[in-house]
Amino acid sequence: MKKMSPQDMADSLIDNISNSIIEENFFQMDKDKTGCATKDEFVTYMRQYQKNQREEFPDIFQEEDLRSEEELGNWFDSIDKKNKNCLTKEEYAQGFLGDI
Repeated sequence: MKKMSPQDMADSLIDNISNSIIEENFFQMDKDKTGCATKDEFVTYMRQYQKNQREEFPDIFQEEDLRSEEELGNWFDSIDKKNKNCLTKEEYAQGFLGDI
């Protein structure tokens, strides 16, 4: 077994947590379980996600930090690379990780 440095262990933990968040978010987002989230599914999920975060962490997430439906739609368009109106989990992961 390879000995990992503390930084490597921290990086691995962050990667695992990020992957778990991505998996769970996409699973909840893709309501019809096609492996492809539509713009409507994405915007609906992200609006609810933002509201939940705002309620859970009111000192961190201010009202002005919440993205509008239009902004979320634009974000979807920017990360939906392969197909129109079909966001894959991989595309979502790239968009999610790029936004952290």
